[in-house]
Amino acid sequence: LREAAILHCDIRGFSKLAAKIDPTAIMQILAEYQKKMVKVLHRYGGSIDKFLGDGILASFGATAPSNTYAADAMQAAEAMFI
Repeated sequence: LREAAILHCDIRGFSKLAAKIDPTAIMQILAEYQKKMVKVLHRYGGSIDKFLGDGILASFGATAPSNTYAADAMQAAEAMFI
């Protein structure tokens, strides 16, 4: 048993976008988004639990103990907007 932080992120408006754009283009957008977000999450010690379409579920401090899990999750969330 340990304390951890969970972070979920997704692309705002993705479903509407996916309905309007070619499937190949959507897959390219999704692949690029996931590539960038995974790098950010890993940089701050996050572990990817699963991909949910355009969503990513990550944890901080769950797979390895961390005294800074909450701060790490907040820094990762902030870095996603830069």
